[in-house]
Amino acid sequence: MKFTALTYNVHSCIGLDGQCAPGRIAEVIASCDADIVALQEIDVGRRRSGQVNQHAVIAELVQMKSSFYAALRYEDEEYGGALLSRLPFELVKTGALPGHDRLEPRGALWARVEVHGFMVNVLTTHLGLRPFERNAQVHDLLGSQWMADLAFTPPAIVCGDFNFTPLSPLHRRIARKLRSVRQAVRRPFSYGTFMGVLALDHIFVSSDLKVNGVHVPRTPAAQVASDHRPLVARLEIMC
Repeated sequence: MKFTALTYNVHSCIGLDGQCAPGRIAEVIASCDADIVALQEIDVGRRRSGQVNQHAVIAELVQMKSSFYAALRYEDEEYGGALLSRLPFELVKTGALPGHDRLEPRGALWARVEVHGFMVNVLTTHLGLRPFERNAQVHDLLGSQWMADLAFTPPAIVCGDFNFTPLSPLHRRIARKLRSVRQAVRRPFSYGTFMGVLALDHIFVSSDLKVNGVHVPRTPAAQVASDHRPLVARLEIMC
């Protein structure tokens, strides 16, 4: 029961060359042959990115279904994250995370993906830039509304842009409940995602998911499509 999960902050599909190109993001995703894709910094109807529904465009190009959560809404514009999957899935919930009125709102999405007959709980998020935000947001994610919900059973994946490194106490807090795929391959800093250097994007998995491999694409498209690169994990459900 093998499958591949990917998390990717796409920076509103605006690359390091200043071009807004959802098709290029789709190219990077397609090259990873992923089954489950978590995206952060997705624009929907925003003037700065041509009023495109980015998750829908990307999903169509990679032939996946998608679901979106809006962390920010302003008039007819939305901004947030999305889950894409080539496997059947159902949305469980989306919701806001704790924050501050003057800071960018943050949210999370929880879905169940059917992987070879097994239901895998998948939670994706994008945490804040400031330590006090992240503390409150991780506390919330670990609580009864999300990871401590009785329905959030293994197999389970928690992924996204956490804005902290593997040395962070917050990383250790989550890793006490779910393993980091970086730790599973014992090379936590070898997979830089932000600008190809900092390990800010993470995938955490329950103990019944075997980690067969982790990598960060270094193709020409991946190096320019966003200020982040995807983190890819090859996983296997252990019966």
